[in-house]
Amino acid sequence: DVADAIAWSAGEAVAGVPGNATPASVISLSLGSAPGLRCADYGYLQAAVNAAISRGVVVVAAAGNEGVEAVGLPAGCNGVIAVGAHT
Repeated sequence: DVADAIAWSAGEAVAGVPGNATPASVISLSLGSAPGLRCADYGYLQAAVNAAISRGVVVVAAAGNEGVEAVGLPAGCNGVIAVGAHT
């Protein structure tokens, strides 16, 4: 679902969903997976990020909310700007 959301937001076609007439220029994802997963193991997610970037879209995602040093997905995918915060 996250990969489809990235693709649709960037203006890519997603099966069963009407086209997006106003694609985003920035996609901000305040969500994440368990820490330490590798995007390479989820090719469909990296493909969605790649498609968005190829359309000039900036993809930003939360590094994670688990208080650990490993970055979750989609922040751990190539080309995604991973962001975090601290107290």
